[in-house]
Amino acid sequence: MKLKLLILSLLFTVSVKANDSIVVLNLDTFMYYVKNFHPVAKQAQLKINEGKATMLSARGSFDPKISSTIDEKYYGQKEYFQYFNAGISIPTWAGIDIKSGYNSTYGDFINPEVVTPDGGLYQVGVSLPVLQGLLFDQRRNAFRQAEVYRKSTVEEQRLMMNDILLEAGSAYWNWFQSYQNFKVLEEVYNVNQQRFAAIKSSAVYGDRPMLDTLEASVQLQERYLSKEQARLEFVKRSYEISSYLWTFDELPLMIREGTTPSLTLPNVEIIMQEAIEDIIKQHPQINLANYKIQSLEFDKRWKQEQLKPVLNLNYNALSYATTNSEALTYNLNNYKWGFTFSVPVLLRKERGGLQLAKIKLQDASYERERKTNVLTNKIKANEQELILLNQQITSYEQTVRGYEQLLNSENTLFETGESSLFLVNTRESNMVNARLKLVDLQSKQQKSVLMYKYNLGKVD
Repeated sequence: MKLKLLILSLLFTVSVKANDSIVVLNLDTFMYYVKNFHPVAKQAQLKINEGKATMLSARGSFDPKISSTIDEKYYGQKEYFQYFNAGISIPTWAGIDIKSGYNSTYGDFINPEVVTPDGGLYQVGVSLPVLQGLLFDQRRNAFRQAEVYRKSTVEEQRLMMNDILLEAGSAYWNWFQSYQNFKVLEEVYNVNQQRFAAIKSSAVYGDRPMLDTLEASVQLQERYLSKEQARLEFVKRSYEISSYLWTFDELPLMIREGTTPSLTLPNVEIIMQEAIEDIIKQHPQINLANYKIQSLEFDKRWKQEQLKPVLNLNYNALSYATTNSEALTYNLNNYKWGFTFSVPVLLRKERGGLQLAKIKLQDASYERERKTNVLTNKIKANEQELILLNQQITSYEQTVRGYEQLLNSENTLFETGESSLFLVNTRESNMVNARLKLVDLQSKQQKSVLMYKYNLGKVD
């Protein structure tokens, strides 16, 4: 609990007005906690760890391998045979396997072709793919695929982060709108309370007709219901953004009562100074499409390699230890060699696999072009939307000021008896609707900014 309180104290910017403490949660702080502590953000980090683990596994194909076997038989107090083999195999990037080993045999019943000198037999050699696998093989293909996958996990992490930040940012601006709506309606309700009290007092002394009292009372009730509905919406939105707040030790946070969004809106003009052509190339979706194409190109290369016949050469130089000095003796005439050759007669499996690889590669290229076009058009549409919203907000700010001036003038006329309560209420309703509309436009503008960043691939 102390930890939560400490984090909460760091989480919010506090400003004090009069005797009330107003806790303000600004957008940057909110997004910081989403980026660093939300479970989806941690899931996104797991993607990168997954890529690293895949890469580590692929590197294992080039790890040296040590092996040994012992095979013995005793029966009727006789040692029929004892075979001992030990060795090390070292794969290389060039496709050549370097091998070294030691063999020894003992016993009364030994196969003559595996008989070794008393000190055992040492060998060192290579296994070389002459045709298929010389330029590219399954191990190199798996390594390249893992390398591409590791890079793609970074882009997947960016996409996951962009998704959760877009979702969280939209929730924040919905919260902002609900709070602004509540403040507007609360302010109007307080004004109606004062107006009702003044009209009621005037009606008692006969300065106002009692009908005005009834009308003011009805209007006050409507304003109260609107205010409470706005309060409920604000509470619901507060719970909604709380679902995005977590501590570093994976504990959910609930914003305390009295917390409000910041009323300072970010500058939109700076955000739009970006070159689409340059940024679209770095979009995580486009990068993922590029990595998919790279992976398919490696797959196609391996399919092409499989059209070649298999011809593997094996050569091992043999040496043995003398019984007297145990020094290794080597003779050029002591060696073991061989080769394996195979090729499918019709190559239908290989040719079909290559055709499928080419089709998948072409399909991925078309998909990348489609995504590039879609993202470009979305960004351009976002830019036009932001331009239009900026113009509407500028225009509607003037509209709100006009309605406020009309309401003030109508209130002055009403106080001097030259207007009616009906006209005052009408002016006030128009002013309220205009202010609510302005708040709605401001919220749409900021959510459009989020979507613009999202389509650029860099929500922050």
